[in-house]
Amino acid sequence: MSRLILHKLYRCPGRQPILDLGQVIEISTGELVVLVGQAGAGKTVLARMLCGLEPCDGGQIELGGRSLSKVPPHQRRVGYVMQGDALWPHWSLSQNISFPLRCRGIGRKARNSRLRALLADAALEDLADLKPDQVSLDARGRAILARAVALEPDVLVIDEPFDQAGPLDQIRLVHEREKLTTLILTRNARQALSIADRVGLLSAGRLLQWGAPLEIYLRPESEEVARSFGPINILDGELESVDSRGTAVVRTVLGRLTGRLGTDRAVSAGDPVRLLFRPESLAHGTTGFGTNRFAATIDQRILDGPICHLGLRGPGGWRGAAAVLSVQAAGLKEAQAASFSLPAESVTVLLNRSDPLS
Repeated sequence: MSRLILHKLYRCPGRQPILDLGQVIEISTGELVVLVGQAGAGKTVLARMLCGLEPCDGGQIELGGRSLSKVPPHQRRVGYVMQGDALWPHWSLSQNISFPLRCRGIGRKARNSRLRALLADAALEDLADLKPDQVSLDARGRAILARAVALEPDVLVIDEPFDQAGPLDQIRLVHEREKLTTLILTRNARQALSIADRVGLLSAGRLLQWGAPLEIYLRPESEEVARSFGPINILDGELESVDSRGTAVVRTVLGRLTGRLGTDRAVSAGDPVRLLFRPESLAHGTTGFGTNRFAATIDQRILDGPICHLGLRGPGGWRGAAAVLSVQAAGLKEAQAASFSLPAESVTVLLNRSDPLS
Protein backbone atom coordinates (compact mmCIF):
# COMPACT_ATOMS: atom_id res chain seq x y z
CA MET A 1 0.00 0.00 0.00
CA SER A 2 1.33 3.46 -0.88
CA ARG A 3 -1.44 5.79 0.21
CA LEU A 4 -0.01 9.25 0.84
CA ILE A 5 -1.51 11.45 3.57
CA LEU A 6 -0.44 15.05 4.13
CA HIS A 7 -1.54 16.09 7.62
CA LYS A 8 -1.85 19.90 7.70
CA LEU A 9 1.70 20.51 6.50
CA TYR A 10 3.29 23.76 7.62
CA ARG A 11 6.60 25.37 6.69
CA CYS A 12 7.71 28.74 8.04
CA PRO A 13 11.46 29.37 7.82
CA GLY A 14 10.99 33.11 8.43
CA ARG A 15 8.28 35.49 9.56
CA GLN A 16 5.72 34.38 7.00
CA PRO A 17 4.73 30.76 6.25
CA ILE A 18 5.57 29.60 2.75
CA LEU A 19 3.33 26.53 3.04
CA ASP A 20 0.25 26.19 5.24
CA LEU A 21 -2.09 23.54 3.85
CA GLY A 22 -4.42 23.73 6.85
CA GLN A 23 -6.15 20.48 5.97
CA VAL A 24 -5.57 16.77 5.53
CA ILE A 25 -4.97 15.62 1.95
CA GLU A 26 -5.29 11.92 1.20
CA ILE A 27 -3.91 10.52 -2.05
CA SER A 28 -5.05 6.95 -2.64
CA THR A 29 -2.78 4.13 -3.77
CA GLY A 30 -2.27 4.40 -7.53
CA GLU A 31 -3.97 7.79 -7.79
CA LEU A 32 -2.55 10.56 -9.99
CA VAL A 33 -2.99 13.96 -8.38
CA VAL A 34 -1.95 17.37 -9.70
CA LEU A 35 -1.47 20.53 -7.65
CA VAL A 36 -1.47 23.72 -9.73
CA GLY A 37 0.15 26.94 -8.62
CA GLN A 38 2.16 29.84 -9.94
CA ALA A 39 5.71 30.70 -8.88
CA GLY A 40 5.86 31.15 -5.11
CA ALA A 41 2.76 29.06 -4.46
CA GLY A 42 4.73 26.49 -2.43
CA LYS A 43 4.94 23.64 -4.95
CA THR A 44 8.69 23.00 -4.76
CA VAL A 45 8.71 23.41 -0.98
CA LEU A 46 6.02 20.72 -0.74
CA ALA A 47 8.00 18.40 -3.03
CA ARG A 48 11.16 18.85 -0.98
CA MET A 49 9.27 18.18 2.25
CA LEU A 50 7.92 14.93 0.83
CA CYS A 51 11.43 13.83 -0.13
CA GLY A 52 12.94 14.80 3.23
CA LEU A 53 15.04 17.59 1.75
CA GLU A 54 13.13 20.28 3.66
CA PRO A 55 11.86 19.98 7.25
CA CYS A 56 8.24 20.21 8.34
CA ASP A 57 7.60 22.97 10.89
CA GLY A 58 4.19 21.50 11.52
CA GLY A 59 2.02 18.62 10.41
CA GLN A 60 3.05 15.18 9.29
CA ILE A 61 3.60 13.11 6.14
CA GLU A 62 2.34 9.53 6.15
CA LEU A 63 3.18 7.06 3.40
CA GLY A 64 1.89 3.52 3.35
CA GLY A 65 0.67 3.78 6.93
CA ARG A 66 3.94 5.02 8.45
CA SER A 67 5.08 8.49 9.42
CA LEU A 68 8.05 9.85 7.49
CA SER A 69 8.99 12.32 10.23
CA LYS A 70 12.18 10.48 11.20
CA VAL A 71 12.84 8.65 7.93
CA PRO A 72 15.93 9.94 6.05
CA PRO A 73 15.53 10.86 2.37
CA HIS A 74 17.23 7.75 0.98
CA GLN A 75 14.84 5.45 2.89
CA ARG A 76 11.56 7.18 2.00
CA ARG A 77 10.89 5.35 -1.29
CA VAL A 78 9.90 8.63 -2.93
CA GLY A 79 10.85 9.08 -6.58
CA TYR A 80 11.53 12.75 -7.25
CA VAL A 81 11.83 14.53 -10.59
CA MET A 82 13.04 18.03 -9.75
CA GLN A 83 12.18 21.12 -11.72
CA GLY A 84 14.81 21.48 -14.43
CA ASP A 85 16.18 18.01 -13.63
CA ALA A 86 19.06 16.92 -15.84
CA LEU A 87 21.04 13.87 -16.82
CA TRP A 88 24.77 13.42 -16.32
CA PRO A 89 26.20 14.56 -19.67
CA HIS A 90 29.22 12.22 -19.74
CA TRP A 91 27.07 9.08 -19.33
CA SER A 92 24.81 7.35 -21.83
CA LEU A 93 21.07 7.24 -21.28
CA SER A 94 21.27 3.64 -20.05
CA GLN A 95 24.01 4.56 -17.57
CA ASN A 96 21.94 7.47 -16.29
CA ILE A 97 18.80 5.37 -15.89
CA SER A 98 20.57 2.47 -14.18
CA PHE A 99 22.50 4.69 -11.75
CA PRO A 100 19.96 4.33 -8.85
CA LEU A 101 20.04 0.55 -9.35
CA ARG A 102 23.83 0.49 -9.06
CA CYS A 103 23.70 2.70 -5.97
CA ARG A 104 21.26 0.31 -4.32
CA GLY A 105 23.66 -2.58 -4.98
CA ILE A 106 21.28 -4.55 -7.18
CA GLY A 107 22.97 -7.46 -8.94
CA ARG A 108 23.92 -7.21 -12.61
CA LYS A 109 21.32 -9.69 -13.87
CA ALA A 110 18.40 -8.07 -12.03
CA ARG A 111 19.75 -4.61 -12.88
CA ASN A 112 19.95 -5.35 -16.59
CA SER A 113 16.47 -6.89 -16.61
CA ARG A 114 15.01 -3.81 -14.95
CA LEU A 115 16.96 -1.50 -17.28
CA ARG A 116 15.63 -3.27 -20.37
CA ALA A 117 12.06 -2.86 -19.10
CA LEU A 118 12.60 0.83 -18.33
CA LEU A 119 14.14 1.51 -21.75
CA ALA A 120 11.25 -0.28 -23.46
CA ASP A 121 8.61 1.61 -21.49
CA ALA A 122 10.30 4.90 -22.34
CA ALA A 123 10.79 3.91 -26.03
CA LEU A 124 14.52 4.48 -25.63
CA GLU A 125 15.94 1.11 -26.71
CA ASP A 126 17.51 2.52 -29.88
CA LEU A 127 18.96 5.51 -27.97
CA ALA A 128 20.28 3.68 -24.92
CA ASP A 129 23.98 4.11 -25.79
CA LEU A 130 23.73 7.76 -26.76
CA LYS A 131 24.62 10.64 -24.48
CA PRO A 132 22.05 13.28 -23.46
CA ASP A 133 23.35 15.91 -25.89
CA GLN A 134 22.90 13.45 -28.75
CA VAL A 135 19.16 12.98 -28.28
CA SER A 136 16.09 15.21 -28.35
CA LEU A 137 14.71 17.14 -25.39
CA ASP A 138 11.73 14.78 -25.43
CA ALA A 139 14.00 11.73 -25.14
CA ARG A 140 15.93 13.34 -22.28
CA GLY A 141 12.65 13.95 -20.45
CA ARG A 142 11.66 10.30 -20.86
CA ALA A 143 15.05 9.18 -19.56
CA ILE A 144 14.75 11.41 -16.49
CA LEU A 145 11.34 9.93 -15.72
CA ALA A 146 12.65 6.38 -16.21
CA ARG A 147 15.51 7.07 -13.80
CA ALA A 148 13.03 8.35 -11.17
CA VAL A 149 11.00 5.12 -11.23
CA ALA A 150 13.95 2.73 -11.57
CA LEU A 151 13.78 1.68 -7.90
CA GLU A 152 9.99 1.25 -7.99
CA PRO A 153 9.19 3.95 -5.44
CA ASP A 154 5.99 3.98 -3.42
CA VAL A 155 5.19 7.47 -4.64
CA LEU A 156 6.43 9.57 -7.56
CA VAL A 157 6.71 13.36 -7.17
CA ILE A 158 7.22 15.41 -10.33
CA ASP A 159 7.92 19.15 -10.16
CA GLU A 160 7.01 21.10 -13.32
CA PRO A 161 7.14 18.20 -15.82
CA PHE A 162 5.36 20.17 -18.54
CA ASP A 163 8.35 22.49 -18.87
CA GLN A 164 9.92 19.66 -20.85
CA ALA A 165 8.87 18.59 -24.32
CA GLY A 166 6.03 16.10 -24.53
CA PRO A 167 6.17 14.24 -21.19
CA LEU A 168 2.40 13.90 -20.83
CA ASP A 169 1.99 10.58 -22.65
CA GLN A 170 5.03 9.14 -20.92
CA ILE A 171 3.71 10.11 -17.49
CA ARG A 172 0.41 8.42 -18.32
CA LEU A 173 2.24 5.30 -19.48
CA VAL A 174 4.51 5.11 -16.43
CA HIS A 175 1.63 5.73 -14.06
CA GLU A 176 -0.48 3.02 -15.66
CA ARG A 177 2.28 0.43 -15.99
CA GLU A 178 3.96 0.98 -12.62
CA LYS A 179 0.66 1.56 -10.72
CA LEU A 180 2.40 4.41 -8.95
CA THR A 181 0.84 6.87 -6.56
CA THR A 182 1.81 10.09 -8.35
CA LEU A 183 1.86 13.75 -7.34
CA ILE A 184 2.54 16.33 -10.04
CA LEU A 185 3.23 19.99 -9.21
CA THR A 186 2.84 22.42 -12.10
CA ARG A 187 1.83 25.87 -13.33
CA ASN A 188 0.04 24.33 -16.30
CA ALA A 189 -3.63 24.14 -15.33
CA ARG A 190 -4.72 22.91 -18.74
CA GLN A 191 -2.46 19.86 -18.63
CA ALA A 192 -3.51 19.24 -15.02
CA LEU A 193 -7.17 18.95 -16.00
CA SER A 194 -6.34 16.53 -18.80
CA ILE A 195 -4.29 14.05 -16.77
CA ALA A 196 -5.36 14.18 -13.11
CA ASP A 197 -7.67 11.93 -11.11
CA ARG A 198 -7.94 14.87 -8.71
CA VAL A 199 -6.60 18.38 -8.91
CA GLY A 200 -6.05 21.28 -6.51
CA LEU A 201 -4.97 24.90 -6.61
CA LEU A 202 -2.13 26.18 -4.43
CA SER A 203 -1.84 29.92 -3.88
CA ALA A 204 0.59 31.60 -1.48
CA GLY A 205 1.13 28.27 0.25
CA ARG A 206 -2.56 27.53 0.79
CA LEU A 207 -4.79 24.99 -0.90
CA LEU A 208 -7.78 26.93 -2.23
CA GLN A 209 -9.79 24.04 -3.69
CA TRP A 210 -9.41 20.32 -4.16
CA GLY A 211 -11.51 17.84 -6.10
CA ALA A 212 -12.24 16.10 -9.39
CA PRO A 213 -11.04 18.04 -12.47
CA LEU A 214 -14.54 18.62 -13.86
CA GLU A 215 -15.79 19.80 -10.47
CA ILE A 216 -12.92 22.27 -10.12
CA TYR A 217 -13.44 23.55 -13.66
CA LEU A 218 -17.22 23.91 -13.60
CA ARG A 219 -17.77 24.70 -9.92
CA PRO A 220 -14.97 26.98 -8.71
CA GLU A 221 -15.28 28.18 -5.13
CA SER A 222 -13.53 31.49 -5.78
CA GLU A 223 -12.66 33.83 -8.61
CA GLU A 224 -8.98 32.89 -8.27
CA VAL A 225 -9.77 29.22 -8.82
CA ALA A 226 -12.05 30.06 -11.74
CA ARG A 227 -9.46 32.23 -13.50
CA SER A 228 -6.66 29.73 -12.88
CA PHE A 229 -8.33 26.97 -14.90
CA GLY A 230 -9.46 28.86 -17.98
CA PRO A 231 -11.47 31.78 -19.38
CA ILE A 232 -14.37 32.80 -17.18
CA ASN A 233 -17.24 35.26 -17.47
CA ILE A 234 -17.92 37.38 -14.38
CA LEU A 235 -21.13 39.31 -13.85
CA ASP A 236 -22.01 41.41 -10.80
CA GLY A 237 -25.50 41.32 -9.39
CA GLU A 238 -27.73 41.47 -6.33
CA LEU A 239 -29.12 38.36 -4.72
CA GLU A 240 -32.90 38.23 -4.98
CA SER A 241 -33.58 34.85 -3.40
CA VAL A 242 -32.04 31.46 -2.61
CA ASP A 243 -33.85 28.23 -1.83
CA SER A 244 -32.94 25.28 0.40
CA ARG A 245 -31.19 23.49 -2.48
CA GLY A 246 -28.84 26.42 -3.09
CA THR A 247 -30.55 27.66 -6.24
CA ALA A 248 -30.03 31.43 -6.34
CA VAL A 249 -31.89 34.07 -8.34
CA VAL A 250 -29.84 37.19 -9.07
CA ARG A 251 -30.73 40.59 -10.55
CA THR A 252 -28.08 41.70 -13.08
CA VAL A 253 -27.68 44.17 -15.94
CA LEU A 254 -28.41 41.23 -18.26
CA GLY A 255 -31.68 40.52 -16.49
CA ARG A 256 -32.74 38.06 -13.81
CA LEU A 257 -30.44 35.00 -13.91
CA THR A 258 -30.46 31.76 -11.93
CA GLY A 259 -27.40 29.87 -10.69
CA ARG A 260 -26.01 27.58 -8.04
CA LEU A 261 -24.80 29.10 -4.77
CA GLY A 262 -21.07 28.36 -4.49
CA THR A 263 -20.41 29.53 -0.92
CA ASP A 264 -21.20 28.08 2.49
CA ARG A 265 -21.41 31.54 4.05
CA ALA A 266 -24.82 32.78 5.15
CA VAL A 267 -26.45 34.92 2.46
CA SER A 268 -29.62 36.94 2.28
CA ALA A 269 -31.64 38.91 -0.25
CA GLY A 270 -29.89 42.11 -1.27
CA ASP A 271 -26.35 40.77 -0.84
CA PRO A 272 -23.89 41.76 -3.62
CA VAL A 273 -22.87 38.66 -5.53
CA ARG A 274 -20.93 37.63 -8.61
CA LEU A 275 -21.97 35.12 -11.23
CA LEU A 276 -19.24 32.98 -12.81
CA PHE A 277 -19.76 30.91 -15.96
CA ARG A 278 -17.51 29.48 -18.66
CA PRO A 279 -17.73 30.80 -22.25
CA GLU A 280 -18.62 27.35 -23.60
CA SER A 281 -21.65 27.21 -21.27
CA LEU A 282 -23.37 29.75 -23.51
CA ALA A 283 -25.46 28.71 -26.48
CA HIS A 284 -26.48 31.08 -29.25
CA GLY A 285 -30.23 31.60 -29.56
CA THR A 286 -33.19 31.33 -27.21
CA THR A 287 -33.82 27.68 -28.07
CA GLY A 288 -30.55 26.51 -26.53
CA PHE A 289 -30.06 24.22 -23.59
CA GLY A 290 -30.16 26.96 -20.94
CA THR A 291 -32.93 28.32 -18.78
CA ASN A 292 -31.24 31.73 -18.48
CA ARG A 293 -31.61 34.00 -21.50
CA PHE A 294 -30.15 37.41 -22.31
CA ALA A 295 -29.15 39.62 -25.24
CA ALA A 296 -25.67 40.97 -26.04
CA THR A 297 -23.81 42.61 -28.90
CA ILE A 298 -21.03 40.73 -30.68
CA ASP A 299 -17.80 42.72 -30.50
CA GLN A 300 -15.49 40.10 -31.93
CA ARG A 301 -15.84 36.89 -33.91
CA ILE A 302 -12.89 34.50 -34.28
CA LEU A 303 -13.32 31.19 -36.08
CA ASP A 304 -11.16 28.38 -34.66
CA GLY A 305 -12.14 25.23 -36.54
CA PRO A 306 -15.23 23.70 -34.95
CA ILE A 307 -15.41 26.46 -32.31
CA CYS A 308 -16.21 30.12 -32.82
CA HIS A 309 -15.01 32.50 -30.10
CA LEU A 310 -17.23 35.52 -29.58
CA GLY A 311 -16.46 38.69 -27.66
CA LEU A 312 -19.66 40.06 -26.12
CA ARG A 313 -20.77 43.46 -24.89
CA GLY A 314 -23.86 43.93 -22.75
CA PRO A 315 -25.71 46.66 -20.87
CA GLY A 316 -23.87 48.56 -18.17
CA GLY A 317 -20.50 48.05 -19.87
CA TRP A 318 -20.44 44.31 -19.23
CA ARG A 319 -17.86 42.42 -21.29
CA GLY A 320 -17.96 38.69 -21.75
CA ALA A 321 -17.14 35.81 -24.05
CA ALA A 322 -18.86 32.84 -25.63
CA ALA A 323 -17.40 29.75 -27.29
CA VAL A 324 -20.04 28.22 -29.52
CA LEU A 325 -20.03 25.61 -32.25
CA SER A 326 -19.07 27.18 -35.55
CA VAL A 327 -22.25 25.89 -37.19
CA GLN A 328 -24.20 27.89 -34.60
CA ALA A 329 -22.25 31.03 -35.40
CA ALA A 330 -22.49 30.80 -39.20
CA GLY A 331 -24.80 33.79 -39.53
CA LEU A 332 -23.31 35.96 -36.80
CA LYS A 333 -21.43 39.16 -37.56
CA GLU A 334 -19.57 41.74 -35.52
CA ALA A 335 -21.70 44.62 -34.13
CA GLN A 336 -24.77 42.37 -34.39
CA ALA A 337 -27.17 41.94 -31.47
CA ALA A 338 -27.72 38.31 -30.54
CA SER A 339 -29.50 36.26 -27.92
CA PHE A 340 -27.90 33.60 -25.75
CA SER A 341 -29.05 30.92 -23.33
CA LEU A 342 -27.23 29.59 -20.30
CA PRO A 343 -28.08 26.62 -18.04
CA ALA A 344 -28.51 27.48 -14.38
CA GLU A 345 -26.31 24.54 -13.32
CA SER A 346 -23.37 26.11 -15.17
CA VAL A 347 -23.57 29.35 -13.18
CA THR A 348 -21.75 29.67 -9.85
CA VAL A 349 -22.96 32.42 -7.51
CA LEU A 350 -20.40 33.79 -5.03
CA LEU A 351 -20.50 36.63 -2.55
CA ASN A 352 -18.81 39.68 -4.04
CA ARG A 353 -15.75 39.98 -1.82
CA SER A 354 -14.59 43.12 -3.64
CA ASP A 355 -17.71 44.91 -2.44
CA PRO A 356 -17.11 46.83 0.82
CA LEU A 357 -20.24 45.30 2.28
CA SER A 358 -19.23 41.70 1.54
